Amino acid sequence: MKETNLQKISTIVSTPKGVEVILQGDVKIKNVEDMIQNCKTKEQNCCDLEFMSKLNQIDVSGQDKKVTIELEGEITTSMVENNLSKCQCYVAE
Repeated sequence: MKETNLQKISTIVSTPKGVEVILQGDVKIKNVEDMIQNCKTKEQNCCDLEFMSKLNQIDVSGQDKKVTIELEGEITTSMVENNLSKCQCYVAE
């Protein structure tokens, strides 16, 4: 069975400022950083406009195989899951 992107999410939790996502496994921090840059510039954006309009800040930290994305804004964990499930851009090559 092929691994889906959501299976790479080991943790997704609400925080006082938004949502924190931890991706583990076959994930490269450079791919996640590129995905975030694409989101910010709306280039090849997999996220819907409503979700993007509610985001105030996106930060990426960690290393290959364990990457943390901190999303600040009026968003929920289900909104994040829905949008990340559409993205193919953070899968390791």
